[in-house]
Amino acid sequence: APFETGVLTPDHFTAQWISAPEAGPDDRRALYLKTELTLPAPVVRGRAYTSALGWYRLFVNRDDTTGEELVPRWTPFDERVEYQVYDVTEAFAEGTNVIGMAVGDGRYRGAMGFDMKDARYGDRLGVFAEIVLELADGTRQIVTTDEDWVVGRGRIRTADPMFGERVDLRIDDRAWLEPAAVLEEQTQAVRLPPLDRVLVAEDVERVREIDRRTGSVRTAPSGQQIIDFGQNFTGVAALTLRGAPGSTVTVRYGEVLTPAGELDTTYLFPKGKPKEQFQR
Repeated sequence: APFETGVLTPDHFTAQWISAPEAGPDDRRALYLKTELTLPAPVVRGRAYTSALGWYRLFVNRDDTTGEELVPRWTPFDERVEYQVYDVTEAFAEGTNVIGMAVGDGRYRGAMGFDMKDARYGDRLGVFAEIVLELADGTRQIVTTDEDWVVGRGRIRTADPMFGERVDLRIDDRAWLEPAAVLEEQTQAVRLPPLDRVLVAEDVERVREIDRRTGSVRTAPSGQQIIDFGQNFTGVAALTLRGAPGSTVTVRYGEVLTPAGELDTTYLFPKGKPKEQFQR
Protein backbone atom coordinates (compact mmCIF):
# COMPACT_ATOMS: atom_id res chain seq x y z
CA ALA A 1 0.00 0.00 0.00
CA PRO A 2 1.34 3.47 -0.80
CA PHE A 3 1.89 6.13 1.84
CA GLU A 4 3.51 9.53 2.09
CA THR A 5 5.21 11.42 4.88
CA GLY A 6 5.37 15.02 5.91
CA VAL A 7 8.52 17.06 5.34
CA LEU A 8 11.04 15.29 7.55
CA THR A 9 13.42 18.20 8.15
CA PRO A 10 12.71 21.95 7.93
CA ASP A 11 15.63 22.55 5.57
CA HIS A 12 13.74 20.65 2.84
CA PHE A 13 11.54 23.73 2.44
CA THR A 14 12.65 26.50 0.10
CA ALA A 15 9.69 28.87 0.63
CA GLN A 16 10.07 32.14 2.52
CA TRP A 17 7.92 33.71 5.21
CA ILE A 18 6.38 36.79 3.57
CA SER A 19 4.18 39.68 4.69
CA ALA A 20 3.24 43.26 3.87
CA PRO A 21 5.82 46.03 4.23
CA GLU A 22 6.17 47.02 7.86
CA ALA A 23 3.54 49.58 8.94
CA GLY A 24 4.22 49.95 12.66
CA PRO A 25 3.28 48.00 15.81
CA ASP A 26 -0.34 49.22 15.79
CA ASP A 27 -1.07 47.81 12.33
CA ARG A 28 -3.92 45.30 12.71
CA ARG A 29 -4.99 44.81 9.07
CA ALA A 30 -5.91 41.39 7.80
CA LEU A 31 -3.75 40.68 4.74
CA TYR A 32 -4.51 39.17 1.34
CA LEU A 33 -1.60 37.73 -0.65
CA LYS A 34 -1.63 36.21 -4.13
CA THR A 35 0.42 35.01 -7.05
CA GLU A 36 -0.25 33.51 -10.49
CA LEU A 37 1.33 30.67 -12.47
CA THR A 38 0.81 29.11 -15.88
CA LEU A 39 0.85 25.33 -16.21
CA PRO A 40 1.67 23.69 -19.58
CA ALA A 41 -0.19 20.47 -18.71
CA PRO A 42 -2.80 19.12 -16.26
CA VAL A 43 -1.79 18.29 -12.69
CA VAL A 44 -1.72 14.60 -11.76
CA ARG A 45 -0.60 15.13 -8.15
CA GLY A 46 -0.46 18.29 -6.07
CA ARG A 47 0.41 18.96 -2.44
CA ALA A 48 0.34 22.32 -0.66
CA TYR A 49 2.44 22.72 2.49
CA THR A 50 1.22 25.91 4.14
CA SER A 51 1.21 27.78 7.42
CA ALA A 52 0.92 31.30 8.79
CA LEU A 53 1.69 33.60 11.67
CA GLY A 54 -2.01 34.12 12.36
CA TRP A 55 -5.09 32.20 11.21
CA TYR A 56 -5.16 31.75 7.44
CA ARG A 57 -7.07 30.41 4.47
CA LEU A 58 -5.56 29.02 1.28
CA PHE A 59 -7.34 29.58 -2.06
CA VAL A 60 -6.60 28.03 -5.45
CA ASN A 61 -8.64 29.41 -8.37
CA ARG A 62 -11.44 30.64 -6.07
CA ASP A 63 -11.53 27.31 -4.24
CA ASP A 64 -11.21 27.65 -0.44
CA THR A 65 -8.90 24.75 0.37
CA THR A 66 -8.86 25.26 4.15
CA GLY A 67 -12.62 25.73 4.58
CA GLU A 68 -13.88 26.71 8.03
CA GLU A 69 -11.00 25.25 10.03
CA LEU A 70 -8.94 27.66 12.12
CA VAL A 71 -5.32 26.88 11.30
CA PRO A 72 -2.67 26.77 12.48
CA ARG A 73 -3.67 25.84 16.02
CA TRP A 74 -2.04 27.53 18.98
CA THR A 75 1.54 26.52 19.67
CA PRO A 76 4.32 28.48 21.42
CA PHE A 77 4.79 30.58 18.29
CA ASP A 78 8.12 31.90 19.49
CA GLU A 79 9.39 28.30 19.31
CA ARG A 80 7.44 26.41 16.65
CA VAL A 81 4.55 26.70 14.20
CA GLU A 82 2.59 23.80 12.70
CA TYR A 83 2.18 23.48 8.94
CA GLN A 84 -0.77 21.88 7.14
CA VAL A 85 -0.77 19.70 4.02
CA TYR A 86 -3.58 19.85 1.43
CA ASP A 87 -4.27 17.72 -1.61
CA VAL A 88 -4.67 20.35 -4.36
CA THR A 89 -4.55 18.00 -7.35
CA GLU A 90 -8.06 18.85 -8.53
CA ALA A 91 -7.79 22.56 -7.73
CA PHE A 92 -5.24 23.35 -10.48
CA ALA A 93 -5.83 23.29 -14.22
CA GLU A 94 -3.79 23.66 -17.38
CA GLY A 95 -3.26 27.34 -18.16
CA THR A 96 -3.39 30.31 -15.77
CA ASN A 97 -3.92 29.61 -12.07
CA VAL A 98 -4.28 31.98 -9.12
CA ILE A 99 -3.09 31.13 -5.61
CA GLY A 100 -4.22 33.30 -2.71
CA MET A 101 -3.81 33.36 1.06
CA ALA A 102 -5.76 35.50 3.53
CA VAL A 103 -4.40 35.86 7.06
CA GLY A 104 -5.72 37.50 10.24
CA ASP A 105 -4.42 37.93 13.78
CA GLY A 106 -5.33 34.49 15.14
CA ARG A 107 -3.55 33.40 18.31
CA TYR A 108 -0.30 34.81 16.99
CA ARG A 109 -1.06 38.53 17.05
CA GLY A 110 -4.58 38.51 18.49
CA ALA A 111 -5.67 39.25 22.04
CA MET A 112 -5.21 36.37 24.46
CA GLY A 113 -5.52 35.63 28.17
CA PHE A 114 -7.38 37.24 31.04
CA ASP A 115 -5.74 40.60 30.35
CA MET A 116 -6.55 40.47 26.60
CA LYS A 117 -2.99 41.36 25.69
CA ASP A 118 -2.29 41.21 21.96
CA ALA A 119 0.83 40.72 19.85
CA ARG A 120 2.31 38.33 22.40
CA TYR A 121 4.44 36.66 19.72
CA GLY A 122 4.89 39.44 17.19
CA ASP A 123 3.15 42.35 15.48
CA ARG A 124 3.59 41.31 11.83
CA LEU A 125 1.48 38.65 10.19
CA GLY A 126 3.12 36.25 7.75
CA VAL A 127 2.34 33.34 5.43
CA PHE A 128 4.33 30.38 4.21
CA ALA A 129 3.51 28.13 1.26
CA GLU A 130 5.35 25.51 -0.76
CA ILE A 131 3.18 23.85 -3.42
CA VAL A 132 4.56 20.85 -5.29
CA LEU A 133 2.82 19.98 -8.58
CA GLU A 134 3.50 16.92 -10.74
CA LEU A 135 2.22 17.39 -14.30
CA ALA A 136 0.87 15.00 -16.90
CA ASP A 137 3.82 15.73 -19.20
CA GLY A 138 6.22 14.31 -16.60
CA THR A 139 7.53 17.68 -15.38
CA ARG A 140 7.33 19.10 -11.89
CA GLN A 141 6.69 22.66 -10.72
CA ILE A 142 7.19 24.06 -7.23
CA VAL A 143 5.49 27.31 -6.20
CA THR A 144 6.78 29.07 -3.09
CA THR A 145 6.03 32.23 -1.18
CA ASP A 146 8.57 34.91 -2.04
CA GLU A 147 8.86 38.61 -2.96
CA ASP A 148 7.13 37.96 -6.31
CA TRP A 149 3.79 37.67 -4.50
CA VAL A 150 1.62 40.77 -4.04
CA VAL A 151 -0.18 41.79 -0.86
CA GLY A 152 -3.12 44.07 -0.10
CA ARG A 153 -6.50 44.26 1.60
CA GLY A 154 -9.81 42.51 1.02
CA ARG A 155 -13.27 41.92 2.48
CA ILE A 156 -12.00 40.97 5.96
CA ARG A 157 -10.57 44.20 7.39
CA THR A 158 -9.43 42.96 10.82
CA ALA A 159 -9.75 39.58 12.52
CA ASP A 160 -9.04 38.99 16.20
CA PRO A 161 -10.07 35.92 18.27
CA MET A 162 -11.37 38.13 21.12
CA PHE A 163 -12.34 41.38 19.40
CA GLY A 164 -13.90 39.60 16.45
CA GLU A 165 -13.88 40.28 12.71
CA ARG A 166 -14.69 43.46 10.85
CA VAL A 167 -15.77 42.81 7.26
CA ASP A 168 -16.92 44.98 4.39
CA LEU A 169 -19.67 43.01 2.65
CA ARG A 170 -19.60 45.44 -0.28
CA ILE A 171 -16.31 43.85 -1.35
CA ASP A 172 -16.60 40.66 -3.45
CA ASP A 173 -14.83 37.93 -1.50
CA ARG A 174 -13.76 36.04 -4.64
CA ALA A 175 -13.03 38.76 -7.22
CA TRP A 176 -9.44 39.14 -5.95
CA LEU A 177 -8.80 35.55 -7.05
CA GLU A 178 -9.39 36.31 -10.72
CA PRO A 179 -6.29 36.50 -12.99
CA ALA A 180 -4.83 40.03 -13.11
CA ALA A 181 -7.22 41.27 -10.38
CA VAL A 182 -5.67 44.05 -8.29
CA LEU A 183 -5.96 44.08 -4.50
CA GLU A 184 -6.88 47.18 -2.54
CA GLU A 185 -3.66 48.97 -1.47
CA GLN A 186 -1.71 46.39 -3.47
CA THR A 187 2.05 46.32 -3.13
CA GLN A 188 4.84 43.77 -3.42
CA ALA A 189 5.18 41.32 -0.57
CA VAL A 190 8.37 41.42 1.49
CA ARG A 191 10.35 38.71 3.18
CA LEU A 192 10.07 38.63 6.97
CA PRO A 193 13.29 38.82 9.00
CA PRO A 194 14.80 35.41 9.89
CA LEU A 195 12.79 33.60 12.57
CA ASP A 196 14.09 31.39 15.37
CA ARG A 197 10.91 29.31 15.40
CA VAL A 198 10.70 26.12 13.35
CA LEU A 199 7.97 24.56 11.21
CA VAL A 200 6.64 21.23 12.46
CA ALA A 201 3.96 18.89 11.15
CA GLU A 202 0.53 18.85 12.79
CA ASP A 203 0.33 16.31 15.60
CA VAL A 204 -3.37 16.48 16.52
CA GLU A 205 -6.58 16.46 14.51
CA ARG A 206 -7.93 19.83 13.40
CA VAL A 207 -11.13 21.20 14.92
CA ARG A 208 -13.88 20.30 12.47
CA GLU A 209 -17.60 20.90 12.06
CA ILE A 210 -19.59 18.11 13.71
CA ASP A 211 -23.13 19.51 13.82
CA ARG A 212 -25.37 22.44 12.89
CA ARG A 213 -27.90 24.12 15.15
CA THR A 214 -30.74 26.52 14.43
CA GLY A 215 -31.16 29.46 16.79
CA SER A 216 -34.42 30.92 18.05
CA VAL A 217 -34.79 34.69 17.64
CA ARG A 218 -36.47 37.18 19.98
CA THR A 219 -36.25 40.89 20.63
CA ALA A 220 -34.71 42.20 23.86
CA PRO A 221 -36.25 45.20 25.68
CA SER A 222 -33.60 47.44 24.08
CA GLY A 223 -34.74 46.40 20.61
CA GLN A 224 -31.68 44.29 19.91
CA GLN A 225 -32.22 40.80 18.57
CA ILE A 226 -31.17 37.84 20.72
CA ILE A 227 -30.38 34.58 18.89
CA ASP A 228 -30.43 31.67 21.33
CA PHE A 229 -28.90 28.33 20.33
CA GLY A 230 -29.93 26.64 23.57
CA GLN A 231 -26.47 25.62 24.76
CA ASN A 232 -22.85 26.65 24.96
CA PHE A 233 -20.74 25.45 22.05
CA THR A 234 -17.81 26.39 19.86
CA GLY A 235 -18.99 27.41 16.43
CA VAL A 236 -19.59 29.99 13.75
CA ALA A 237 -22.87 31.89 13.39
CA ALA A 238 -24.30 32.22 9.88
CA LEU A 239 -26.77 35.08 9.41
CA THR A 240 -28.68 36.42 6.41
CA LEU A 241 -28.53 40.23 6.43
CA ARG A 242 -30.55 42.81 4.57
CA GLY A 243 -29.79 46.51 4.49
CA ALA A 244 -28.54 49.49 2.54
CA PRO A 245 -24.87 49.69 1.50
CA GLY A 246 -22.85 51.36 4.23
CA SER A 247 -25.06 50.12 7.06
CA THR A 248 -23.26 48.64 10.06
CA VAL A 249 -24.34 45.41 11.73
CA THR A 250 -22.71 44.32 15.00
CA VAL A 251 -22.84 40.68 16.09
CA ARG A 252 -21.74 39.99 19.68
CA TYR A 253 -21.33 36.60 21.31
CA GLY A 254 -22.06 35.78 24.94
CA GLU A 255 -23.19 33.08 27.33
CA VAL A 256 -25.59 34.76 29.76
CA LEU A 257 -28.33 37.39 29.89
CA THR A 258 -28.88 40.22 32.33
CA PRO A 259 -31.95 40.13 34.61
CA ALA A 260 -33.59 42.52 32.13
CA GLY A 261 -33.09 40.04 29.28
CA GLU A 262 -30.19 41.79 27.54
CA LEU A 263 -26.97 40.12 26.37
CA ASP A 264 -24.43 40.37 29.20
CA THR A 265 -20.84 40.86 28.05
CA THR A 266 -19.42 42.66 31.08
CA TYR A 267 -17.95 39.47 32.54
CA LEU A 268 -15.79 39.05 29.43
CA PHE A 269 -13.52 41.95 30.36
CA PRO A 270 -10.88 42.18 33.12
CA LYS A 271 -12.20 43.63 36.36
CA GLY A 272 -11.35 47.24 36.96
CA LYS A 273 -10.72 47.97 33.28
CA PRO A 274 -13.39 49.66 31.13
CA LYS A 275 -14.75 47.67 28.21
CA GLU A 276 -14.02 50.56 25.84
CA GLN A 277 -10.30 50.02 26.46
CA PHE A 278 -10.51 46.70 24.61
CA GLN A 279 -12.63 47.79 21.67
CA ARG A 280 -11.06 48.59 18.30
